[in-house]
Amino acid sequence: MFGSLLCDGTDIDVYSFCYLYVEDTNNTNRKVAGDRSDRTELQKANLAPARLASGYDMSDNYDNYVYMKALHPTSHKLQFIGKFGWSTMTKMSIMMLCKRAAEILRCSWIDLEVYREEAPPRLLSDPIPVSDAQSDILKASDIVIFAVKTTSKDNTLQSVMEELLWSHYEYAAKLLSKGNSYPNLRDIEEAMQFFQIPRYCVRNVFHKCDQNARRTLEYIMEGRQLGFACDKCEEIDFLGSRFNCLECSDYDECQACSGDNELANHGCIASTQRGRSTHDQTHTMLEILPLFYNFPSAKYY
Repeated sequence: MFGSLLCDGTDIDVYSFCYLYVEDTNNTNRKVAGDRSDRTELQKANLAPARLASGYDMSDNYDNYVYMKALHPTSHKLQFIGKFGWSTMTKMSIMMLCKRAAEILRCSWIDLEVYREEAPPRLLSDPIPVSDAQSDILKASDIVIFAVKTTSKDNTLQSVMEELLWSHYEYAAKLLSKGNSYPNLRDIEEAMQFFQIPRYCVRNVFHKCDQNARRTLEYIMEGRQLGFACDKCEEIDFLGSRFNCLECSDYDECQACSGDNELANHGCIASTQRGRSTHDQTHTMLEILPLFYNFPSAKYY
């Protein structure tokens, strides 16, 4: 869903995820780079309108873009500030990107921390080191978040992201609450838009659950990898973690196949049939947690 990550071959539009965690972007005269309470020397500034931020050239002649958001240091609201483009013939540096964001925010790039937005429930990468060396840390269509450095040990950005994610969890769970009327398919589709679950995935589950909308939502909230199939056992919408290969990005294993060697052997033919014969067991696998991980949805039933 981000950068080179695919939903088994289906690209998800990057703009859709911007919708998930961007709040109140209509007011473009909001202060972004703070005041004395921020304990920085940042000048007071206004948020520039969300416009094309393509390095030092404002033309549209670029092949790749990353999308930039900033956390307001006092209101703790996330705001989309533009996009940064570069050619496929070159690699950009994190410092170049950071300086462009600082120019938009009218602050010093030294005072900014840089993160890559990750698919929920992980939400954020570790802080990305700022260097003027060319880097391939960021891929086309990645979403980058800038936050003002603070002396506090608390990770304000992480807290903001988790609070927003949790509010979306609770919104979905309330559709199952005893005092609520039974949800319909449209209610579920709208709730799942917050998590960038495509409508066709929701409808596939709906038919799998005999067109029972309530059971559809319960099924989703069990913590499943919707839209993904294990390339060993071929189970679809499997429970638990998904293990994605970092070298052949469209190769996935379910938690059972990844953790049990005997079980993993039962589906070795399936991986060849699905065109994944280039995958090797020595490749590094990334664990991706499911939506609603550790969310106590049962209390809403």
